[in-house]
Amino acid sequence: MEITYLLLSAIFERNEFLNLSPNNIITALEIIWPDIHVPRVDSLKRHMLKVVSRCDKSSDLLNQKVSLLYTNCNVKFTVNGRMTNRDFLSMFTAMSKHHTIHEIYKHILPNFKLESPPSSVAALRQKYKKLTELRDKLQKNQKNYDLEHLLNSNFILPTNTSSTKQPNLNATKRKLDTFKKFQIELSKVGTEMQNMESELEISSEIAADFKLQYEMALDEIYELQTEIDVLVRECNNNDHTIHSLKSKLFRIESKYKTQSAKLEETNNRFNYHELRKFQKRESYHKKVICSQKNEIKKLKLDIDKSKTVEAEKRKTVTVLLDDQISINTFSDGKYLPAVRQVVQDLHSFGVGVKHIGQTINSVLKHLLGVDELKLPSESSNRRMILESNLLAKMQIGEVLLRSQNSNTLHFDGTSDAQRHFLGFQITTPQANLSLAMNENVRGDTQTQVETIKENFLEIANLVSQSNEDINENYAKLMLSIKNMMSDQHIVNKNFYDEFVKMRSELLQKFESNWDTMSENEQEKAAEIHQWFCHLHLLANMGDSINKALKEYEKIITDGTGKLGRSQLPTFSSWSDKDSAAVRCIRTVCSALVSGGNASSGCPEDFKTYLFSKGKTCRLKKI
Repeated sequence: MEITYLLLSAIFERNEFLNLSPNNIITALEIIWPDIHVPRVDSLKRHMLKVVSRCDKSSDLLNQKVSLLYTNCNVKFTVNGRMTNRDFLSMFTAMSKHHTIHEIYKHILPNFKLESPPSSVAALRQKYKKLTELRDKLQKNQKNYDLEHLLNSNFILPTNTSSTKQPNLNATKRKLDTFKKFQIELSKVGTEMQNMESELEISSEIAADFKLQYEMALDEIYELQTEIDVLVRECNNNDHTIHSLKSKLFRIESKYKTQSAKLEETNNRFNYHELRKFQKRESYHKKVICSQKNEIKKLKLDIDKSKTVEAEKRKTVTVLLDDQISINTFSDGKYLPAVRQVVQDLHSFGVGVKHIGQTINSVLKHLLGVDELKLPSESSNRRMILESNLLAKMQIGEVLLRSQNSNTLHFDGTSDAQRHFLGFQITTPQANLSLAMNENVRGDTQTQVETIKENFLEIANLVSQSNEDINENYAKLMLSIKNMMSDQHIVNKNFYDEFVKMRSELLQKFESNWDTMSENEQEKAAEIHQWFCHLHLLANMGDSINKALKEYEKIITDGTGKLGRSQLPTFSSWSDKDSAAVRCIRTVCSALVSGGNASSGCPEDFKTYLFSKGKTCRLKKI
């Protein structure tokens, strides 16, 4: 590296009038001496700066270094190229444009004494020309790999003719000798190939004989294999038969063991069942006896308690009689509120109006020993009950007025002995109230409409302070109904339509914002939610099921439809409207349920029978 720097220093010294860049100098050196070690451009620049600074101080130093380069015997430049033809063509083209190589040859190389001087500029140009022509020729050829081989081959630096002529002749002579040797060897190889062909024919005949023997052996092996397969199948069949017999024998033994175990288990179960049955009967009788004893004890305790209570009451009555308690029922020309409350309570408990006074006298006389009190007459009792009815209606009116647009009206009608009854109930968010129970001449829609109007008008009269408030309160009561519930009778459906019309008319009169509402808002305000009770659907479903069972009985009896009692001549005159299944259910209910058939039923006997079996009768009359 130091010698290279000395060389570059000398070049740079001579470069004062060449004006070459470091890159051009490096490229030229790589073309002329491919094996020379050239530093990087940045390192070269730093070295040039050092040389310039030193040259300014003393030119003798540069001359000494150049002299050292001249006299150093180790500096030898070989002609073996280390770059490809592609690199040489591109680099030489670039250098030729600036005449760099020519200037180096003219001004720098004459100052160096080399054992093997580099090629001349003419030789390099001639080499460049030949490579260019060969490259252009190969570019026209379709086989591009020849062109690539040329460009990727190492570049060989041209030398002088005098120094390369003799080595070329020697190389040609060596190649000729080698060619003659190859011809002799080729003739020997041909003779050996003929001998090998003869031996190959003999080997083919021997191989054919071996092949024939091999095929015959294969035929014999195939026949033997066939016989072996037959024997193997026979053995397998025998094994399968033996296995089947063993399996059958095993199943018979297993079945025998199972049957024996079942027989033994059955005997054990029979003995255990009889013992368990006896133990259950004994335990049941013990429980019955114990429960009866407990019941007797309980009855004795109840009797003792009753006697104690009776004694205490007798003492209390005696004390009351001794104290001569006085009871007031009438004051200031009217009966006291307590008396009114007692009359209303007794009537609500189901005591008739005629018997209310007698009931009060009996209680006071026998419990308190009080007699000859002033009690209300039958007509007074009726007036008090009427007062309670009016108070109840006032309560309904106050509740409906407090809970607007959230009340539900329930209604239904029924007939009995040519008398028509119509009932109304109200459900509010707080409670369920009975509005009225009216008897009407007819049960049509118009009668229902007039009845509900009369009931709400009566309530409006009771809750209004003046006549001017009656119509307004009546409208509020009607508008407070937002939901309705009834059965699916056609009269009730028509009543729903009429009630919606009445509410719409009242909204138009008494709703202050009615005219400003949109059509959707008006429809929503007049809308009433309607629910229908589906109890009648269950009844209809029962009728449909009864008919379906009748048809099914006809199918299974080949069209006669006679099952149960219908098959007996004794009942031939009885009605067969119901199916046998429905008839059986009704007969069981009539005979075994309390309240079924009073003349022919036996519910108590049936309960006794179930009790003896430790069970409870769950049949009840609804």
